Amino acid sequence: MLEDHGVNTVEHHVFREFDAGIQQVQRNPGSYAIKPLGEVQNVKRLLYVGDEDDGGDVVDVLRAYKEAWGHRM
Repeated sequence: MLEDHGVNTVEHHVFREFDAGIQQVQRNPGSYAIKPLGEVQNVKRLLYVGDEDDGGDVVDVLRAYKEAWGHRM
């Protein structure tokens, strides 16, 4: 929505599968944030801002989300 109105945003990627997101982080280590889409996109407790420089915590969270919420995301 912001981009549609000319607002600059940070680089982002949309993944349809958890494994693709995990691979992105593993191939491009860095700090990431996770904002789920789908049925659960408004569940604020699922928003996650990574703390580790290599993205390892984000990979762990994505794996946990896949297990617990994969059928709804």
